[in-house]
Amino acid sequence: MKKVHLGDDGKSTRDNCERDWKDSPFFEAVGEIDELISWISLLITYVPEFKNELERIQKTLFKVNSGFYQNKKVEIDDEIKFLKNKTNEYWDKCGPITKFIIPGGTREASICHITRTVCRRAERKLVRKIKSDIEAHKEKLIFLNRLSDYFYTLARYINKLKNVEDKFL
Repeated sequence: MKKVHLGDDGKSTRDNCERDWKDSPFFEAVGEIDELISWISLLITYVPEFKNELERIQKTLFKVNSGFYQNKKVEIDDEIKFLKNKTNEYWDKCGPITKFIIPGGTREASICHITRTVCRRAERKLVRKIKSDIEAHKEKLIFLNRLSDYFYTLARYINKLKNVEDKFL
């Protein structure tokens, strides 16, 4: 484990022992994923019935961040399939939509929507950092894109379970 208090100068250390500014695109991206993991932790406290799948997602996000830190591909194809399957399962239970949904409903669904938007922001920050070498990190982008779809659909499903109808524009 790294020693703490080394960032008092506005810089932090990457895995390759390089020092970089804390507001660098690299640290912006890993920080957004870290925030996403924390929002998922909060969500788990409100929807313990989804704890197993949400913790699985958190573990995958740690893999994504680790792969980003080490500039390595991560094997997450099974996790991408998992997200796609869960999203489809919940979508099928909620039914199709033809209008934009206004985020909200239950507190739990609202937290899902916040988590979704944090996920989208993390995806944008990751793209900003890696767009010159997007193929090397393609699986990370695919995972984050599927993950935001998952949280959108999970919010709808949670509202349905609680008998709260989606609000449309």
